[in-house]
Amino acid sequence: MTIKSVDKYYETKRAWQRNNHAKYLETIRRWNRMHPKRDNGNSKRTPEEWRSQGYIQRHPELRGSGCELCGSTENLVAHHPDYTYPQIIVTCCSACHNLIHKGVS
Repeated sequence: MTIKSVDKYYETKRAWQRNNHAKYLETIRRWNRMHPKRDNGNSKRTPEEWRSQGYIQRHPELRGSGCELCGSTENLVAHHPDYTYPQIIVTCCSACHNLIHKGVS
């Protein structure tokens, strides 16, 4: 995409927002309902999630060397099944992590 085409895209987008102001506001409201803010509106993370992230950073030795679900050693992430217990960490690859969050067993 060139700079001109990006500029044209945003110009068209802004024009649509001006011409369809009520629809535009409704899409924003719908998105905000589907993605509620937590932690006094400053973040999407709860205090437990912030503490869990800090726990991983302070204890990198708890991360495994491979995905606990499929055995992959690439694109590893740490997953907390329950943020109230930050010491419980499941090491998994990003593909398995996405499946966990989608609810696939």
